[in-house]
Amino acid sequence: MAKVSPNRNNFNAGVFSPLLEGRVDLDKFPASMRSLHNYIATPQGPAIPRSGTYFVTPAYNDAYFSTLVPFVYNEEEAFNLEFSHLTMRIIRENGVQAYEPSTVTAILDGTPLKISSAQLTTHGAAVGGHVALDGFDPSYNINGVVYSITAKSGNDYTLNANYAGPLVATGITVSLIYEIASPYSHTGARNLRPVQSIDVIYLYCDGYKPRKLSRYDTYDWRWEEFDFDTGPFMPVEEKNGILNPLATGNPVPNMTSDVLPAGYVASASTFEPTHEAYKAFDGSKLTYWQPVAGIPFDPDTDTGGTGFQRGVLNIELPAPKLIKNYTIYYGNDNSEKDYMASDFAPGDFTFEGGNGGAFAILDTQIGYVLYEGNRSVTFELKTNVTPYSHYRLFVNKCTRNGEVEPRISALVLGSGETVDTDFTMTLYGDYSKLNRGEGFLPTDVGRYMRIKGSDSYWRICQIIERVTATNVTVRLDGEPLPDLNDIREWQIAYFSDTTGYPRVATFFDDRLWMGGSKSAPDLVVGSQTGAYEKFAQRTPTNEVLDDSAIVVRLNSRRLSKIMWLEDDEKGLLVGTGSREWVISPTQADLGITARNIKARSSSARGSAFVEPVKIDRQVLYTQLARRTVREYVFVFEADGYKSPSMSLFSSHLGSIRFAEMAYTSEPHSILWLRRDNGSVVSLTYNRDENVIGWQTHDFDGVVESMSSIPSDTTKQDTLWLVVRRVINGVSKRYIEKLMRFWDFDSVISTAHYVDCGLRYVGTPISTLYGLQHLEAKPVVGLIDNIPFGPITVHDGKIDLPYEGSNIVVGVDFDSFGETSNIEAGAADGTAQGKTKRAHNCVVMLWNSAYGEIGRYNEDRDQYEYREVEYKENYDTMPVPALQSVITEPMDMPSGYGKRGSIAFRRTKPLPFNVIAILPQMFTQDR
Repeated sequence: MAKVSPNRNNFNAGVFSPLLEGRVDLDKFPASMRSLHNYIATPQGPAIPRSGTYFVTPAYNDAYFSTLVPFVYNEEEAFNLEFSHLTMRIIRENGVQAYEPSTVTAILDGTPLKISSAQLTTHGAAVGGHVALDGFDPSYNINGVVYSITAKSGNDYTLNANYAGPLVATGITVSLIYEIASPYSHTGARNLRPVQSIDVIYLYCDGYKPRKLSRYDTYDWRWEEFDFDTGPFMPVEEKNGILNPLATGNPVPNMTSDVLPAGYVASASTFEPTHEAYKAFDGSKLTYWQPVAGIPFDPDTDTGGTGFQRGVLNIELPAPKLIKNYTIYYGNDNSEKDYMASDFAPGDFTFEGGNGGAFAILDTQIGYVLYEGNRSVTFELKTNVTPYSHYRLFVNKCTRNGEVEPRISALVLGSGETVDTDFTMTLYGDYSKLNRGEGFLPTDVGRYMRIKGSDSYWRICQIIERVTATNVTVRLDGEPLPDLNDIREWQIAYFSDTTGYPRVATFFDDRLWMGGSKSAPDLVVGSQTGAYEKFAQRTPTNEVLDDSAIVVRLNSRRLSKIMWLEDDEKGLLVGTGSREWVISPTQADLGITARNIKARSSSARGSAFVEPVKIDRQVLYTQLARRTVREYVFVFEADGYKSPSMSLFSSHLGSIRFAEMAYTSEPHSILWLRRDNGSVVSLTYNRDENVIGWQTHDFDGVVESMSSIPSDTTKQDTLWLVVRRVINGVSKRYIEKLMRFWDFDSVISTAHYVDCGLRYVGTPISTLYGLQHLEAKPVVGLIDNIPFGPITVHDGKIDLPYEGSNIVVGVDFDSFGETSNIEAGAADGTAQGKTKRAHNCVVMLWNSAYGEIGRYNEDRDQYEYREVEYKENYDTMPVPALQSVITEPMDMPSGYGKRGSIAFRRTKPLPFNVIAILPQMFTQDR
């Protein structure tokens, strides 16, 4: 019989699949585990139990899912956004965000509870809102509980709570919970994919139009729909049909004199003969207005300009109209010998509006020279919200120095945000490619089109109304059309209610990238550089610039949806249902542009619609079937990306499919994975040290959402959970956070090894209130570091076995582990398949208390344990103290078997950190 003393000092290979029980030849086998439950295999090797969870707040509504979305502003300020049914709340480390406490001036009734508070009214409290109370005697279990407002009259509020105490309001406060209306249903929010930039978070969701949520202040969050008014647009398609406009969208009709058509009046400071003011509004680019040269600026008759006046061009409308943009065309007259036509273009000017009195300056340009094809850009008047009847261009200087007078062939006004200039477009010809031959659809309302006018200038318009399949009402966004000629070249937007919207996004190379829409599932779109909400692929003159938006299709043999996007120093990484791609510049030393881009597939594993996690240079993603986690990483030796499995040794854990991932980098680099049934597994991941170890977890409930954010308080990353628990026979949803992992600076007074727990610190008490969230549950905990329980919660309280001032209480959970079959050899070779037993065992522990070591009895089909023997006996210690020890050899439970593994478990709500297991074993030869 061989006697051996193996050293199991490393557990970071994690739980191995049963398929690998015989693979003792693997390098990682000595560090593998048969089970590791509610334990974490640290990257260094030891196994430490996970901490418990802290009960933060009930979810918004027990009847609805809650989804947590992290909002990380900086290293010091991070919190969660809770999305429930059509409502969003802000969850901070100490609970749900509320307004400052308001004084309760009177308690008017107790059944139901009715209070009076003028300050609550100031905060905007209304029926359907929620409040939290404080200042009541703890025995009523009301403090901190969130109640809804069921009725309101003036400053009096009725709550869905009952109170049997005295109707005295001394010291009572009420806090209104800050809630924001949300466009997402509780089921829709489960597909949210957030992309954050400082105080702005872009939200993408399958089945929803992308939205932007901006934080302007603590209590000022604002929603904006993502408006694809600049694109992207599908390519020009001949079989989209021909569009015939019934109007031009110009608020100023073509004028034939300074006062015709009736109601419109064109005027100017002066004009040269045959160059009257109306020539700037006659629809012809061959004529122009030009003032008389050399007239100085007169401050008594003209306001709004300074210096030497070159001229003022006025237009009066029959009724006020809201003008949102304007464009200047200079006269293309090249008959002058000493000047170019562009010398007569306005350089310094203001555009102004008024209603018969003083003019307001709406736009100012100084030193403007960016004319192209005798045309300026279209100047947007984004801040103008006032309709004016008078508009004027006040020119102070031309682009040419000296007393050169402006020549303006057209001053084109646009009212792109008003109904005044909406007009009908008629579709005819072969439109078999437009919406699969159905023409315009009702869901096309709001969709944008890019149309080419007879002047070869491209404009953007929006469909305002769908009259029939061949008739739509449109609104121009910018310069009006030059005429009523047919439009044969036009493009329609990729994204709309008809075609769907992107569902995934990321930032890369100072662009916002998105993809995965319903009708173009393999399309990747990048915004303009530095302009994350602009997707113009070409200029109005159809030129592609380096900072233009980018549209690229993945050239795959199979149409697959884009499942995720992630940035990398080598390029933009894309996961689809069939392949993984890298989008990079053709010329590696230059950035990605529309003219310098390529997309290459480097693996064909296929990705699932689960948000990936980037860790250093690696991206961890779930494979299409959601059973396997893979790593997508650039390998220099192969000069390309590879996608090895991180689940190879623990493939059985994916039999319940993965649904969500979250990553906590500090202190142990843990990837957490929620599975379809609400259970959780985790992966210790440290690629530099080749650490890949899996563990399982149980939170005594169904985990429905996860989030990870850094904590400035704990100096660790915090895992947040939405857990559905059965409390007193009723399904409840709670928001909880995983407490701080045991660390080198941890002390026993902060130990938290219970789930859904709370902590009381204060004057000594013998009855603990505020436990209604665990009604009828058996709970355990610590009273001044001494374990107690289980005790069942009744009426939201427990009577403690003795007084204490530092009390932690919650639901107990098991933490246990078992090594894989130990291979330490035998007299004639391997120990596997031979009868063996552990005679005794020495255990190395760090900062631990209590705990047991044992083995699996194969004859009785059960585990048998022995309590760890510490140098100081806990039976004689007044207060437990954590010990870091190498124990004396402990006798193991008797019996032989072929398994030959060692088990350990935590037995009290205190840490039991296992550094190494050192058994002495006997193996019988066959």
